[in-house]
Formats: sequence, structure tokens, C-alpha cells
Amino acid sequence: MDRGKGKRKRVREACPLCKKSKTACDARRPCPRCIRLGMEDSCVDNTLPPGRSEVKEKWRNVNKIASFVGEEKPQHSTEHQHLVDLVQQLEETKQEREHKIQQLQSSLQTQAAFSDFALSRWKLHSEACYLVSFSLGFSEVSNYPPSVLSAGFRCLDMYPCEYHHLFRDYHKFMASGGVDSFMTKLPVVRGSGERQDVLAMLQIEFESAVPAFVSASMTPLTPGNTTYANVQYFEPIYTTYKRANPTQQLVLSTGCGPSKQEFTNGRK
Repeated sequence: MDRGKGKRKRVREACPLCKKSKTACDARRPCPRCIRLGMEDSCVDNTLPPGRSEVKEKWRNVNKIASFVGEEKPQHSTEHQHLVDLVQQLEETKQEREHKIQQLQSSLQTQAAFSDFALSRWKLHSEACYLVSFSLGFSEVSNYPPSVLSAGFRCLDMYPCEYHHLFRDYHKFMASGGVDSFMTKLPVVRGSGERQDVLAMLQIEFESAVPAFVSASMTPLTPGNTTYANVQYFEPIYTTYKRANPTQQLVLSTGCGPSKQEFTNGRK
């Protein structure tokens, strides 16, 4: 006798009513029992949990997503590093600009501090000096308007005519190539016509070892100042020499040049 002949075919899961009553059920929907009881509408399959194939498919999708994220990660890392580098570059640019602003502010403060000084810069020519630049303080000391000072103003234009012969030797002394700096007393005829004695500190500027410019700072001497009363006009004092051997310097005419002791010792 075939034992398996009378076995009931096992279904995957009974309908809800049969499952609740723990009675036999088959794969038909509605099942015979629910038809007999008039419960056809209730004889439906429950939503089954995903089978192995569905679970595998979901895991496959998860692996795909993980793989995709893994492939994109280096790109995100590169973009992040690019942003970090860009922020660092912007920070460096900001620091450079702040440094330049500080330099400009310092320059403006220095310019404001020295604007009251009678500063001027002259171009050395063969027979005269021509004004290149000047401060507001120099314009006030000379009492010439900036428009006049900016229009080819010569240093001779500031000195009385009776001292022009001394200026020639004074100019030769500056252009000799051996003088670095010195002080002197100058008679200045102001734009208003009045005369003002000034103490001038002069620095010779060289281009290719040739005297090219003279920077001057002038201080008005008050009538009661007797410190430089015995100093002759255009006479160099406190001279520093560019060359090691001061005896090679040009000897100026009497009344305008340094003394013999100054040539010998290199300073007065």
C-alpha cells in the first residue's frame, strides 16, 4: 500500500479563518471551508513576509548602494580637500591685504608726521639744482605757492643775488662725488621778499656712483639763535665723506669750503 497516496497536500499557509480554528485548508481562495461557512470575503491570504529570494534581492540592492557610496567617497574627499585649500588660500590673501593696509596706514602716519618738516629733494644739474619734490613745510618756509615750486623751481631762486658767486663753489662741492652729507647755513629769500636764515641738512644721492640728487631738511634760525652766528653762508659743516681718502676732495674757495683741518681729519 502506498502510504503517500492519502496524504493531504500541504499549503504554504492557511487562510486566516482556518488558521484561527486550526483546521485544514487548501490553496484555493476562497477555500472550501470558508465557502461552506459563507465567509468567502474573509478568505484571503495574509501579507507574507519576504521570502529568501526577496531578502537576497534587498541585500543585493544594499550592497549596490554601499558600493556606490564607496566609489563616491574619494570624490567627496577630493572636493573637501579642495575647499580646505581654497579657504587657506583666501585666508593667506586676507592676511596679505591686511599687511598692505597696515603698511599704507604706517606710511600715511609717517607722511603726516613729517609734513610739517621743510623737506625737499633736488636734481643736480651742471650749473644748478632743480626742485623735484617738497613737503608742505618747505612750501611754508620758502613762502612760495606749490604751483611756483612745481614749475622748474631752482635753488638759486631762493638765494640773494649777492651770494650767487658762493653758490657756484657750493654746487661744485655737492657734485664732487666725494661728499655724502653735510650741514650748512643758507640765506633764503622767501616768496614774500623777506629774508630768512635756515640751517640745512643735506644728503647726496648717487646713481651709478655719480651724484644725482640732494635731499634737504631746512630749519629756520631765529634771530636769537647764536649757535651758528659765526658760520658763513654755504660753508659746509659736520661733513661726512664718501671716499676713504678725504684729501682727494675738491678744495673750495675761501669762505665756502671746509677748513684744512676738515680735509685732513675727514670731519670738522
